[in-house]
Amino acid sequence: MKKFFYLLMNILPIAIGYGVFAILLIMFGRIPSIGQSILKLWYIPFAILTTYMGYIILKDFRSTKPTN
Repeated sequence: MKKFFYLLMNILPIAIGYGVFAILLIMFGRIPSIGQSILKLWYIPFAILTTYMGYIILKDFRSTKPTN
C-alpha cells in the first residue's frame, strides 16, 4: 500500500508538469518567428523531462522496498 501512495504522489507532479509544458508550447507556438523553431524541437525537453520523472519514480519505488 505504501508503494501505491508513493506512485500516486509522483503522478500528480507529472500531470501538472506536462500540463504546464503543453500550455507553454501552445503559447509559444503562436509567436510566428520563435514558435516555428520551438515547434520543431519540442520533443527534446519533453524527452528530458520524461526521462527524469521516470528515474525519480523508479528511485522512489525502489526506496520503499523492505530490507531484509
